[in-house]
Amino acid sequence: NTQQRHHYLAEPGWRADAAIQGLGRSHRTNQAHPPLFSPLTTNIHGERRFLSTIARRLDSLGALTRGERRASSNGLFRAEDNLESPWARRALQAFYGALNVGTVEGWSMARFEEKTGLALTDKDGVLLASDKLPAITTWLNRILALRIADQNALFATFDALLTSIVERAAASGLLDQGLEDVVADELDVLCEETLRTDTVTGAQTRLVRFALKTRAAITTADEAAALVAHLDPSAVERAVNRKSGRAALVVRGLTTTDEADRLVRAVRLIRPQQQAVTAETLHGESAWHIVDPAIWRAAWDAEVLQADPFHTREVNLVTGLLLPVWGHLPAKGAQVRRVKAPDGRRWLGRLLQAADVARLKTSLGLTDTAGAVAADGAAEAMILADGASIAIAGGFWLRRARVMDAWRIVVVGAGAQRGAFQALGCNVEIINYQTRLFCPIGGEVLGRVLVKWPAMSVMAKAA
Repeated sequence: NTQQRHHYLAEPGWRADAAIQGLGRSHRTNQAHPPLFSPLTTNIHGERRFLSTIARRLDSLGALTRGERRASSNGLFRAEDNLESPWARRALQAFYGALNVGTVEGWSMARFEEKTGLALTDKDGVLLASDKLPAITTWLNRILALRIADQNALFATFDALLTSIVERAAASGLLDQGLEDVVADELDVLCEETLRTDTVTGAQTRLVRFALKTRAAITTADEAAALVAHLDPSAVERAVNRKSGRAALVVRGLTTTDEADRLVRAVRLIRPQQQAVTAETLHGESAWHIVDPAIWRAAWDAEVLQADPFHTREVNLVTGLLLPVWGHLPAKGAQVRRVKAPDGRRWLGRLLQAADVARLKTSLGLTDTAGAVAADGAAEAMILADGASIAIAGGFWLRRARVMDAWRIVVVGAGAQRGAFQALGCNVEIINYQTRLFCPIGGEVLGRVLVKWPAMSVMAKAA
């Protein structure tokens, strides 16, 4: 029998090693297909408590035995399945806040405290400090003691908060998913330099810049329609952007979180090459408008035909001996990646943005800020790709601005020096009755600007 085996995991238990042994029994020698594993839960949402425990322990076991968290779970569980992660604790704090302001449907603070026996407020009815509120494990255990309908109602709010927080973290690059592979269809090493050589062992810390070319995932109109076929037709809209002429499927009835981790109504935009969730209020102020299905399909098909089948990007990777320079690397967004080339070459290290590369070289004393920004066209990548702002001599700023649905480099504070910038090749445009100064992209103008007014400091984009 060479058919694929399907292993339904009904009761994962509490021991990670036992779970691995049970899952491993589904494999067969010389198997034609690897087995498919499906963890099962019923519509009793509290059962996720047990899946959460085994997910956390499998991650820990992988980190201890193979030095990689995902080694044991092998992608079986998602970040949302671990209810004891930092993101789950953040979602719990947001849940307590929602309960305090009365936005948890059907539940008040008094009712929750009475049902669970948990004290969330002081004698004056004020919500306790975050370090004094019940921990996630206590909260989960008390929820399991409630009736099924109450469990599901509370978990619905908590799950919406956790899913939105994890999704936002993944989109911003802050979600730590362990060691991830960056596999390219084509890879070119643009430059490689040694940042540090250990005086005792001779081990080197190197900075490598790659040009990666990967095949883009392009969704056709029929595939997009199949993605929303199971949804209520009244919740799906076919829209075209008035400014860009691009098409999208708009799925309504979702929720997301704002910067304060409060639940807000949201929509999902499904486009040929990406999906995004945005607040409903922001979507209402955008240029998207509902159109006839035939117009929508024509716009979608035109975008698919114009889409580049390959996605090209540049990646900065610091590799080699990292421990001595770890304190100089950015604390946020620590992404450990393994870059794989088609010919089998591999590099393991930390991914850095262009602005982080400049800071690293400056902190190690290899160059000054002006030299790091001006080297190898780093300034353009910092501004356009990373969203950084560069302060240059004379009190001017180089920032990015979105004009006609495209990023451009704008010079802020030029004032009386506008003529000097124009002499170097910058352009003056009047937009909304305001005079703005732009630096052309992809030429030598930006380099000439940085020679006349060297970079003084770099301010990273706010997370």
